[in-house]
Amino acid sequence: MKTCKSCEHHHTVCYCSWCAKDKVWVRIRTDKPACREYRMADRILRKIAIGIIAIFSAIIMIIAAVTYHKNRYAVVLPPETKYEQQTKRSAALAMYPLKTHDSFTVFELVEKITGVDERILRGYAYTEGRFCLHAVGDGGRSLGMMQINETYRDKRIKLCGYEYDPFDEFDAVYLAALVIKENQKEFPNNPDMWITAYCRGVGGVRKHGPIGWYVESVRRYL
Repeated sequence: MKTCKSCEHHHTVCYCSWCAKDKVWVRIRTDKPACREYRMADRILRKIAIGIIAIFSAIIMIIAAVTYHKNRYAVVLPPETKYEQQTKRSAALAMYPLKTHDSFTVFELVEKITGVDERILRGYAYTEGRFCLHAVGDGGRSLGMMQINETYRDKRIKLCGYEYDPFDEFDAVYLAALVIKENQKEFPNNPDMWITAYCRGVGGVRKHGPIGWYVESVRRYL
């Protein structure tokens, strides 16, 4: 056992690693006193380590919080450009003479193409998106004025025949009209059921029935 030349405390292995001349690091037993320099350095290192851990923990918590809120309140911005498959969309428009398009609103035009009452289409546009072309709902799943549910995008593409844009006025109303026609086939003798099926789905309507306030809102222009 030797004595620290700086603090004269006894160490069990060698000179104190912080004050000995040769500066050789040694592990000091915890049941023996260490010199003042060692104790100060130990405290500083512990505080630095705790500070680093605290900073990393705070960063991880911030990242987790931002990710959670981003996923929960996702905002889908409208696309800057149209989809490439405009020729198929044009084919849908071509079902009615182009020279008359300027004479109709989009609801009247879609009624001429699909046969779905334009007043019902207006009612859905009001109820679903309040006529806002860039409306976003259901955590980013339902898009556009007609709140097209993008969860079923592949199915909707097959239904309309082209890569639709849910933020486009014609695409939204036209696709909504096709969905309404499908729902009318499921419930030909029950308007309340097929009206609610647009919101709740065919299976949901069969299980839970129509939604009174929703049906009244869609019928507002009749």
